[in-house]
Amino acid sequence: MLELDDDGRFPVRRILPRQNKVDAGVDDVALNVGQELLLGRGEDEPTRTNQMPTEPLFNLTALQATLQKFADERNWNQYHSPKNLAMALTAEVGELVEIFQWLSEDQSKSVATDEKLGAAVRDELADVFIYLVRLGQVLGVDLDEAVREKIEKNARKYPPEVLGHRAN
Repeated sequence: MLELDDDGRFPVRRILPRQNKVDAGVDDVALNVGQELLLGRGEDEPTRTNQMPTEPLFNLTALQATLQKFADERNWNQYHSPKNLAMALTAEVGELVEIFQWLSEDQSKSVATDEKLGAAVRDELADVFIYLVRLGQVLGVDLDEAVREKIEKNARKYPPEVLGHRAN
């Protein structure tokens, strides 16, 4: 019998890492959750797996230092409350969405190749990223750890065999 995820909606299959006869392959991903691996196939069907890398997915130390210095030099720390940063982040996401608002699906896929729109998208993505990193910094959130935990949670919540979209 398969165990259900935290929400009780999707099955999760767990095995101990490297104690089975599953081959390590590059086309399937298993995420390290404590001492277990999440697999993306049914009860009786083994799959090849890779563990999530143990090194950081990204390092924001230099960016955080740059953003802190930028805020310090302008005396902006007084304005960088979590509420204000979250609101600014939302505004920047809105500006990004505005670029795509009336584009067709095909047009939206080629935005980066248009000189003017591509520059606007890059600027807004940078703004979103800056506010996101700054918000995490002010709140003391390790974004690398948070992303890892969220990927692991999503792997449990949305196993490929349940969704029917497994890539082979």
